[in-house]
Amino acid sequence: MGEGISSDLKKALQLFIEAAECGVAEASNQVGCMYADGIGTLANINEAIKYYHIAAKKGYAPAQYNIGLMYEKGEVGAPNYTIAAQWYKKAANQNYGVALQNLGSMYLYGDRVGQNYKIAFNLLTKAAKQGMPGAMANLSQMYEFGLLVKYSLIEALAICNCAKELPGELQKDIVNQCKEIKEKMQPADVNLAENRTKQLRTTFCVGQ
Repeated sequence: MGEGISSDLKKALQLFIEAAECGVAEASNQVGCMYADGIGTLANINEAIKYYHIAAKKGYAPAQYNIGLMYEKGEVGAPNYTIAAQWYKKAANQNYGVALQNLGSMYLYGDRVGQNYKIAFNLLTKAAKQGMPGAMANLSQMYEFGLLVKYSLIEALAICNCAKELPGELQKDIVNQCKEIKEKMQPADVNLAENRTKQLRTTFCVGQ
């Protein structure tokens, strides 16, 4: 049991546990991550959620986000979007980018929080300004389909272009999204979108 686990990682885990026992919230969150991913130990969701809660109770936004993500993904039973949203809100209230992004997406699509385009737009904008590509992709869709904001394929493509320049697991989907928007446009409007992209790069922390 536990064979093949690096002794260095085991030692790192023990050091983080000791720091967590001293009340260091960041260490508690790190222990949670290591148990969740099976780093330095066998994966143990119960231990992961326990340590995340210790950090979250201290107001540590990444841990609050991690708890929300576990509930959204169904890692602590069946997916529970209501509880996930509650934890995302705690982290989003501290302006934690990925929590803003996920919560904004939930409001955009109405995932058990009640669809609200205004709240979605505000949350996604804040997340996009922190360089969150998923938030940019969702904002792009709002302009593409005129959800709350004025319909604008130029703005949709410009935002999408910014998102596709950022690395991450969503990049392939975002590239396809940009392609689909572009196919709806006239060449002159595509050029306008390219110019608008240059303006938005600074706003969305792209290329910095």
